[in-house]
Amino acid sequence: QAIRQAVTGEKSGTRGGRTPVIFLDRVTHVVDRAETALIAASAVVMFAIMAIVVADVGMRYLFNAPLDWSYDLIARYLIVYLFYFALSDTLRRDRHIVVDILARVAPPWIRCALELIGYSLALVVFAIIAWLGVERAWTEFAGNDVVFDSLQWPSWVVSVALPIGIAVMLLRVALRILALAMRLAGARHDWAAMYGEADAADPERAV
Repeated sequence: QAIRQAVTGEKSGTRGGRTPVIFLDRVTHVVDRAETALIAASAVVMFAIMAIVVADVGMRYLFNAPLDWSYDLIARYLIVYLFYFALSDTLRRDRHIVVDILARVAPPWIRCALELIGYSLALVVFAIIAWLGVERAWTEFAGNDVVFDSLQWPSWVVSVALPIGIAVMLLRVALRILALAMRLAGARHDWAAMYGEADAADPERAV
C-alpha cells in the first residue's frame, strides 16, 4: 500500500490521487504530439532525400551536370535528422531491435521488472547523450563553427538534431518507467497510452 501511494501519489481517505494521474495523462499527450511532429518531419526529410537523389541522377545522366551539393546535404544533414527525429516514435511503436528471449518465457511481473531496470539504465545513458549533444551544439553555435563541405553551413545546424530527438525519447522512456512502476505497484489505471501505442494493441504486453 505504501509503495503504491508513493508511486501514484494517492493518499488514504482523499481524492487527491487523481491529480498526478491527470498530469501524467497530459504529459503523455504532449509527448505523443511531439513524436507525431518529429516523425512527420522525418517523413518530409525522407521524401526530400528521394527527390534529391532522383534529381541528381537525372541531371548527371541527362545533362552531365550533377548536383555537387547533393551528397553533402544528404549524408551530413538530412540522414542525421531522419534518424534522430524517428527515434522516439519508433520506441513508442516498439520497432527498435530488442533481445526478448527471457521476456517471452518470464512471468508478466518479472518481464515488467526487467523492462523497468532496462529503461532506467537507458534513461541515464540517453540523458548523458542529450547533455553532451546540447553542449556540443551550443559550443558550435557560440564559436560560429562551419562544416567544410560544398554547403559551408554552420555545424550546429546538424548537431542540434541529436538533442532534439533524444530529448523527446527521454520523455517517452521516463513515461514507460512510470507506467511499469505503477503496474508493479498495482495502481489501477490504463497505462497503455503512457507506455506506447504498441501495448494498447497487444494484450500480452499491455501495461
